[in-house]
Amino acid sequence: MPNLSLNPTQDTMFFADQHWEDLVENAPLYEQCDVLPEYFAAPIFVLWELTGKCPLKCMYCYVSCPKKTEDLPEEEIWRVANELVRTKVFMVCLSGGEPTIHPLYLELLSYLSHSGVTIGTVTSGWSMTPRLAQAIRAHTNSVQVSIDGPNASIHDTVRGRAGSFSRAVAAVKMLQDAGVERIHVAFAPTRYSADLLPEMIDLCAELGVATLRTQHLAAVGSVALYPECEPTADQYERLLRAITAHAKSGSKQPVIQWGDPSLHMHVGLALGRTFGARITSEGDAGFTPYLDWSFGSVRRQSLSLIWERGLRSAWRHPLVRERVSRIKGPLDLRAVPNYPLRVEIA
Repeated sequence: MPNLSLNPTQDTMFFADQHWEDLVENAPLYEQCDVLPEYFAAPIFVLWELTGKCPLKCMYCYVSCPKKTEDLPEEEIWRVANELVRTKVFMVCLSGGEPTIHPLYLELLSYLSHSGVTIGTVTSGWSMTPRLAQAIRAHTNSVQVSIDGPNASIHDTVRGRAGSFSRAVAAVKMLQDAGVERIHVAFAPTRYSADLLPEMIDLCAELGVATLRTQHLAAVGSVALYPECEPTADQYERLLRAITAHAKSGSKQPVIQWGDPSLHMHVGLALGRTFGARITSEGDAGFTPYLDWSFGSVRRQSLSLIWERGLRSAWRHPLVRERVSRIKGPLDLRAVPNYPLRVEIA
Protein backbone atom coordinates (compact mmCIF):
# COMPACT_ATOMS: atom_id res chain seq x y z
CA MET A 1 0.00 0.00 0.00
CA PRO A 2 1.23 3.53 -0.71
CA ASN A 3 2.09 5.91 2.07
CA LEU A 4 -1.12 7.73 3.03
CA SER A 5 0.64 10.73 4.56
CA LEU A 6 -0.19 13.00 1.64
CA ASN A 7 -0.77 16.73 1.72
CA PRO A 8 -4.48 17.32 1.14
CA THR A 9 -5.54 19.92 -1.37
CA GLN A 10 -7.56 22.69 0.22
CA ASP A 11 -11.16 21.63 0.94
CA THR A 12 -11.01 18.90 -1.68
CA MET A 13 -9.61 15.78 -0.08
CA PHE A 14 -9.36 14.67 3.51
CA PHE A 15 -7.19 11.70 4.42
CA ALA A 16 -8.78 10.81 7.74
CA ASP A 17 -5.83 8.53 8.42
CA GLN A 18 -3.50 11.50 8.88
CA HIS A 19 -5.33 12.55 12.04
CA TRP A 20 -5.11 9.05 13.49
CA GLU A 21 -1.42 8.88 12.61
CA ASP A 22 -0.82 12.19 14.37
CA LEU A 23 -2.44 10.80 17.53
CA VAL A 24 -0.19 7.74 17.46
CA GLU A 25 2.93 9.80 16.83
CA ASN A 26 2.16 12.31 19.57
CA ALA A 27 0.95 9.84 22.22
CA PRO A 28 4.16 10.04 24.30
CA LEU A 29 3.90 13.83 24.32
CA TYR A 30 0.29 13.67 25.52
CA GLU A 31 1.35 11.44 28.40
CA GLN A 32 4.34 13.62 29.25
CA CYS A 33 2.21 16.78 29.33
CA ASP A 34 -0.62 15.00 31.17
CA VAL A 35 -3.26 16.40 28.81
CA LEU A 36 -5.51 13.33 28.81
CA PRO A 37 -7.56 11.99 31.74
CA GLU A 38 -6.78 8.55 33.10
CA TYR A 39 -10.02 7.45 31.47
CA PHE A 40 -13.27 9.03 30.30
CA ALA A 41 -16.36 8.98 32.50
CA ALA A 42 -18.45 7.69 29.60
CA PRO A 43 -17.98 6.97 25.91
CA ILE A 44 -17.68 10.06 23.74
CA PHE A 45 -19.20 8.23 20.80
CA VAL A 46 -21.39 5.12 20.57
CA LEU A 47 -21.96 3.00 17.49
CA TRP A 48 -25.29 1.31 18.15
CA GLU A 49 -26.07 -1.57 15.80
CA LEU A 50 -29.76 -1.38 16.49
CA THR A 51 -30.70 -4.49 14.52
CA GLY A 52 -29.09 -7.44 12.82
CA LYS A 53 -31.93 -7.63 10.32
CA CYS A 54 -31.34 -6.36 6.80
CA PRO A 55 -33.12 -6.66 3.43
CA LEU A 56 -29.74 -6.96 1.68
CA LYS A 57 -26.85 -9.42 1.88
CA CYS A 58 -23.67 -7.46 1.16
CA MET A 59 -20.53 -9.38 0.25
CA TYR A 60 -18.36 -7.32 2.61
CA CYS A 61 -20.73 -6.79 5.58
CA TYR A 62 -18.49 -6.58 8.65
CA VAL A 63 -21.25 -7.94 10.92
CA SER A 64 -22.44 -10.62 8.46
CA CYS A 65 -26.02 -9.41 8.20
CA PRO A 66 -28.74 -10.46 8.01
CA LYS A 67 -28.28 -12.19 11.35
CA LYS A 68 -30.37 -15.04 12.73
CA THR A 69 -29.99 -13.79 16.31
CA GLU A 70 -32.67 -11.81 18.12
CA ASP A 71 -32.35 -8.07 18.61
CA LEU A 72 -32.56 -6.55 22.07
CA PRO A 73 -36.12 -6.48 23.45
CA GLU A 74 -37.86 -3.12 23.71
CA GLU A 75 -37.39 -2.78 27.48
CA GLU A 76 -33.63 -3.24 27.21
CA ILE A 77 -33.37 -0.86 24.26
CA TRP A 78 -34.98 1.92 26.27
CA ARG A 79 -32.76 1.15 29.25
CA VAL A 80 -29.70 1.61 27.02
CA ALA A 81 -31.13 4.79 25.50
CA ASN A 82 -31.77 6.26 28.94
CA GLU A 83 -28.18 5.46 29.95
CA LEU A 84 -26.78 7.18 26.89
CA VAL A 85 -28.71 10.31 27.82
CA ARG A 86 -27.90 10.13 31.54
CA THR A 87 -24.17 9.70 30.99
CA LYS A 88 -24.13 12.54 28.44
CA VAL A 89 -22.69 10.62 25.50
CA PHE A 90 -21.86 13.23 22.88
CA MET A 91 -22.83 11.33 19.73
CA VAL A 92 -24.65 8.16 18.77
CA CYS A 93 -24.68 6.59 15.32
CA LEU A 94 -27.67 4.32 14.73
CA SER A 95 -26.54 1.51 12.47
CA GLY A 96 -27.38 -2.10 11.75
CA GLY A 97 -28.19 -4.21 9.82
CA GLU A 98 -30.62 -1.72 8.34
CA PRO A 99 -31.61 0.53 11.25
CA THR A 100 -34.57 2.16 9.50
CA ILE A 101 -36.55 -1.10 9.54
CA HIS A 102 -36.41 -1.38 13.34
CA PRO A 103 -39.82 -0.53 14.84
CA LEU A 104 -38.26 1.82 17.43
CA TYR A 105 -35.92 3.61 15.00
CA LEU A 106 -37.80 6.91 14.75
CA GLU A 107 -38.73 6.93 18.44
CA LEU A 108 -35.07 6.52 19.37
CA LEU A 109 -34.02 9.25 16.94
CA SER A 110 -36.55 11.58 18.52
CA TYR A 111 -35.76 10.72 22.13
CA LEU A 112 -31.99 10.92 21.81
CA SER A 113 -31.95 14.10 19.73
CA HIS A 114 -34.41 15.89 22.00
CA SER A 115 -32.28 14.83 24.97
CA GLY A 116 -29.25 16.64 23.56
CA VAL A 117 -27.42 13.73 21.93
CA THR A 118 -26.03 14.40 18.47
CA ILE A 119 -27.35 11.73 16.13
CA GLY A 120 -25.93 10.25 12.96
CA THR A 121 -27.35 7.33 11.04
CA VAL A 122 -26.49 5.06 8.14
CA THR A 123 -28.77 3.36 5.65
CA SER A 124 -28.78 1.31 2.48
CA GLY A 125 -31.75 3.38 1.35
CA TRP A 126 -33.80 0.25 0.67
CA SER A 127 -36.70 1.25 2.94
CA MET A 128 -36.56 5.01 2.41
CA THR A 129 -39.75 6.89 1.69
CA PRO A 130 -40.40 10.64 1.49
CA ARG A 131 -42.23 10.44 4.82
CA LEU A 132 -39.37 8.58 6.50
CA ALA A 133 -36.84 11.06 5.08
CA GLN A 134 -38.86 13.94 6.57
CA ALA A 135 -39.00 12.18 9.94
CA ILE A 136 -35.24 11.56 9.90
CA ARG A 137 -34.57 15.22 9.03
CA ALA A 138 -36.57 16.29 12.08
CA HIS A 139 -33.96 14.67 14.34
CA THR A 140 -30.64 14.60 12.50
CA ASN A 141 -28.91 16.50 9.76
CA SER A 142 -26.29 13.84 8.99
CA VAL A 143 -27.09 10.67 7.06
CA GLN A 144 -24.77 8.20 5.33
CA VAL A 145 -26.11 6.27 2.35
CA SER A 146 -24.18 3.29 0.99
CA ILE A 147 -23.61 3.19 -2.77
CA ASP A 148 -21.09 0.54 -3.76
CA GLY A 149 -20.77 1.15 -7.47
CA PRO A 150 -21.66 3.72 -10.11
CA ASN A 151 -24.33 1.52 -11.67
CA ALA A 152 -26.94 -1.09 -10.80
CA SER A 153 -24.95 -3.97 -12.24
CA ILE A 154 -22.10 -3.57 -9.76
CA HIS A 155 -23.98 -2.23 -6.75
CA ASP A 156 -26.73 -4.85 -6.89
CA THR A 157 -24.17 -7.64 -7.28
CA VAL A 158 -22.19 -6.51 -4.24
CA ARG A 159 -25.32 -5.92 -2.16
CA GLY A 160 -27.02 -9.15 -3.13
CA ARG A 161 -30.36 -7.77 -4.27
CA ALA A 162 -31.69 -6.43 -7.54
CA GLY A 163 -33.07 -2.91 -7.32
CA SER A 164 -30.85 -1.84 -4.41
CA PHE A 165 -28.93 0.70 -6.53
CA SER A 166 -32.03 2.53 -7.70
CA ARG A 167 -33.36 2.60 -4.13
CA ALA A 168 -30.08 3.98 -2.77
CA VAL A 169 -30.01 6.76 -5.37
CA ALA A 170 -33.68 7.52 -4.73
CA ALA A 171 -32.96 7.66 -0.98
CA VAL A 172 -30.31 10.34 -1.50
CA LYS A 173 -32.82 12.43 -3.46
CA MET A 174 -35.55 11.95 -0.85
CA LEU A 175 -33.21 13.03 1.94
CA GLN A 176 -32.19 16.08 -0.08
CA ASP A 177 -35.83 16.98 -0.70
CA ALA A 178 -36.46 16.61 3.04
CA GLY A 179 -33.72 19.16 3.75
CA VAL A 180 -30.96 16.94 5.13
CA GLU A 181 -27.82 19.03 4.61
CA ARG A 182 -25.03 16.53 5.30
CA ILE A 183 -25.58 13.49 3.10
CA HIS A 184 -22.51 11.28 2.83
CA VAL A 185 -22.10 8.45 0.34
CA ALA A 186 -20.15 5.44 1.64
CA PHE A 187 -18.39 3.51 -1.11
CA ALA A 188 -16.87 0.14 -0.19
CA PRO A 189 -14.28 -0.63 -2.89
CA THR A 190 -14.43 -4.20 -4.16
CA ARG A 191 -12.73 -6.01 -7.01
CA TYR A 192 -15.75 -5.05 -9.11
CA SER A 193 -15.60 -1.34 -8.35
CA ALA A 194 -12.19 -0.24 -7.05
CA ASP A 195 -11.15 1.00 -10.51
CA LEU A 196 -14.32 3.05 -10.91
CA LEU A 197 -13.70 5.89 -8.48
CA PRO A 198 -13.93 8.54 -11.24
CA GLU A 199 -17.41 7.24 -12.09
CA MET A 200 -18.36 7.31 -8.38
CA ILE A 201 -17.14 10.90 -8.18
CA ASP A 202 -19.30 11.79 -11.18
CA LEU A 203 -22.32 10.09 -9.61
CA CYS A 204 -21.87 11.98 -6.33
CA ALA A 205 -21.45 15.27 -8.19
CA GLU A 206 -24.58 14.55 -10.21
CA LEU A 207 -26.52 13.80 -7.02
CA GLY A 208 -25.14 16.87 -5.27
CA VAL A 209 -23.49 14.84 -2.52
CA ALA A 210 -20.69 16.74 -0.81
CA THR A 211 -18.78 13.84 0.76
CA LEU A 212 -17.67 10.48 -0.60
CA ARG A 213 -16.33 8.17 2.09
CA THR A 214 -14.25 5.14 1.24
CA GLN A 215 -11.69 2.95 2.94
CA HIS A 216 -9.68 -0.21 2.61
CA LEU A 217 -12.12 -3.10 2.70
CA ALA A 218 -12.09 -4.61 6.20
CA ALA A 219 -11.23 -8.30 5.87
CA VAL A 220 -13.81 -9.42 8.44
CA GLY A 221 -17.37 -10.72 8.51
CA SER A 222 -18.89 -11.72 5.18
CA VAL A 223 -15.67 -11.10 3.27
CA ALA A 224 -14.56 -14.55 4.41
CA LEU A 225 -17.44 -16.01 2.38
CA TYR A 226 -16.72 -13.87 -0.68
CA PRO A 227 -12.91 -13.56 -0.94
CA GLU A 228 -13.29 -12.79 -4.64
CA CYS A 229 -14.75 -9.39 -3.76
CA GLU A 230 -11.50 -8.09 -2.24
CA PRO A 231 -9.58 -5.63 -4.44
CA THR A 232 -6.06 -6.53 -5.48
CA ALA A 233 -3.01 -4.62 -4.29
CA ASP A 234 -2.73 -3.04 -7.76
CA GLN A 235 -6.32 -1.88 -7.56
CA TYR A 236 -5.67 -0.17 -4.23
CA GLU A 237 -2.66 1.56 -5.78
CA ARG A 238 -4.81 2.83 -8.62
CA LEU A 239 -7.59 3.83 -6.23
CA LEU A 240 -5.28 6.03 -4.19
CA ARG A 241 -3.84 7.55 -7.33
CA ALA A 242 -7.38 8.39 -8.44
CA ILE A 243 -8.08 10.06 -5.07
CA THR A 244 -4.92 12.12 -5.41
CA ALA A 245 -5.78 13.05 -8.99
CA HIS A 246 -9.19 14.27 -7.85
CA ALA A 247 -7.54 16.39 -5.20
CA LYS A 248 -5.16 17.96 -7.68
CA SER A 249 -7.95 18.65 -10.14
CA GLY A 250 -9.23 21.46 -7.95
CA SER A 251 -12.76 20.08 -7.94
CA LYS A 252 -14.68 21.09 -4.84
CA GLN A 253 -17.22 18.29 -4.93
CA PRO A 254 -17.24 15.72 -3.60
CA VAL A 255 -14.75 15.82 -0.76
CA ILE A 256 -13.17 12.36 -0.53
CA GLN A 257 -12.49 10.82 2.87
CA TRP A 258 -10.18 7.80 2.83
CA GLY A 259 -9.61 5.58 5.84
CA ASP A 260 -7.80 2.53 7.14
CA PRO A 261 -10.14 0.39 9.30
CA SER A 262 -7.26 -0.85 11.44
CA LEU A 263 -5.66 2.48 12.28
CA HIS A 264 -7.95 3.36 15.20
CA MET A 265 -6.63 0.22 16.91
CA HIS A 266 -3.10 1.57 16.87
CA VAL A 267 -4.45 4.79 18.39
CA GLY A 268 -6.07 2.73 21.12
CA LEU A 269 -2.81 0.95 21.87
CA ALA A 270 -0.81 4.18 21.82
CA LEU A 271 -3.15 6.18 24.05
CA GLY A 272 -4.47 3.32 26.20
CA ARG A 273 -7.89 4.94 26.45
CA THR A 274 -11.28 4.03 25.06
CA PHE A 275 -13.06 6.89 23.32
CA GLY A 276 -16.01 5.07 21.80
CA ALA A 277 -18.18 2.05 22.45
CA ARG A 278 -19.99 -0.38 20.19
CA ILE A 279 -23.29 -1.99 21.10
CA THR A 280 -24.19 -4.93 18.87
CA SER A 281 -27.73 -5.93 18.00
CA GLU A 282 -27.40 -8.79 20.51
CA GLY A 283 -26.31 -6.38 23.24
CA ASP A 284 -22.57 -7.03 23.43
CA ALA A 285 -20.58 -3.96 24.47
CA GLY A 286 -17.29 -3.60 22.64
CA PHE A 287 -14.80 -0.96 21.59
CA THR A 288 -14.09 -1.61 17.91
CA PRO A 289 -16.56 -2.40 15.13
CA TYR A 290 -14.27 -4.75 13.23
CA LEU A 291 -13.39 -7.34 15.87
CA ASP A 292 -15.67 -9.65 17.82
CA TRP A 293 -14.50 -8.46 21.22
CA SER A 294 -16.68 -7.34 24.11
CA PHE A 295 -16.42 -6.51 27.79
CA GLY A 296 -19.94 -7.50 28.72
CA SER A 297 -23.54 -7.48 27.59
CA VAL A 298 -26.17 -4.82 28.21
CA ARG A 299 -28.60 -7.69 28.59
CA ARG A 300 -26.92 -8.56 31.90
CA GLN A 301 -25.30 -5.34 33.11
CA SER A 302 -25.74 -1.62 32.59
CA LEU A 303 -23.50 0.02 30.02
CA SER A 304 -22.19 2.27 32.78
CA LEU A 305 -21.06 -0.72 34.83
CA ILE A 306 -19.45 -2.39 31.82
CA TRP A 307 -17.66 0.88 31.06
CA GLU A 308 -16.48 1.39 34.63
CA ARG A 309 -15.24 -2.19 35.13
CA GLY A 310 -13.20 -2.57 31.99
CA LEU A 311 -14.48 -1.10 28.76
CA ARG A 312 -13.11 2.38 29.50
CA SER A 313 -9.58 0.94 29.63
CA ALA A 314 -10.05 -1.94 27.16
CA TRP A 315 -7.01 -0.99 25.09
CA ARG A 316 -4.81 -1.62 28.15
CA HIS A 317 -6.06 -5.16 28.65
CA PRO A 318 -3.17 -7.62 28.15
CA LEU A 319 -5.10 -9.86 25.74
CA VAL A 320 -6.22 -6.87 23.68
CA ARG A 321 -2.71 -5.47 23.50
CA GLU A 322 -1.25 -8.83 22.54
CA ARG A 323 -3.77 -9.43 19.78
CA VAL A 324 -3.86 -5.91 18.35
CA SER A 325 -0.06 -5.83 18.20
CA ARG A 326 -0.35 -8.49 15.46
CA ILE A 327 -2.41 -6.14 13.28
CA LYS A 328 -0.12 -4.07 11.08
CA GLY A 329 -2.73 -3.22 8.45
CA PRO A 330 -6.28 -3.96 7.25
CA LEU A 331 -5.44 -7.35 5.77
CA ASP A 332 -4.26 -8.57 9.18
CA LEU A 333 -7.82 -8.23 10.49
CA ARG A 334 -8.80 -11.46 8.74
CA ALA A 335 -6.91 -13.63 11.23
CA VAL A 336 -8.21 -12.08 14.42
CA PRO A 337 -12.01 -12.65 14.32
CA ASN A 338 -11.35 -16.40 14.60
CA TYR A 339 -10.41 -15.67 18.22
CA PRO A 340 -13.38 -13.87 19.78
CA LEU A 341 -12.59 -12.12 23.05
CA ARG A 342 -15.12 -12.03 25.87
CA VAL A 343 -14.14 -10.28 29.08
CA GLU A 344 -17.11 -10.70 31.41
CA ILE A 345 -17.44 -8.69 34.60
CA ALA A 346 -18.82 -9.88 37.89
